[in-house]
Amino acid sequence: MDSVAVRFIRVAEELSFNTVADARVDYQPNKKYRVEKKNAFDPTYVHRREPYYEDNISIAAILTPTLYAALDNMFREPGLLYVEFAHLGVLVKQFRVEVTSFPLLNDDLREYTAETKISLVARYTTSLSVIDWDTYSITDGTENYV
Repeated sequence: MDSVAVRFIRVAEELSFNTVADARVDYQPNKKYRVEKKNAFDPTYVHRREPYYEDNISIAAILTPTLYAALDNMFREPGLLYVEFAHLGVLVKQFRVEVTSFPLLNDDLREYTAETKISLVARYTTSLSVIDWDTYSITDGTENYV
């Protein structure tokens, strides 16, 4: 895996950005179905309906204590969290994500250059388009930030 720049975007009352310069991204797309039933006459045939995607994204990088603190604050704040990275060299992937794992920064990591692994999950039902953050406008506060 090549190292890429990963950008985290938090959308709340205002936009906030944090960038991890040299990170390794492991992106695993996963298509699932809400309804999976075996056929009553032929159990080898499975009826699948209501597809959705649940992609796993794992980011490994060496974080400085200041960048770790900034990411920790960003992950704890209310609002919507997005991640953006280059996939296969040129294709920009951008997902609304939830953080599933962000380990504590122990004393060894403060002194030595060890990797921190951030695990994220992206859930969506339709194909995603890339958001242009330069022209993005936050609406008047009618959103629900969970």
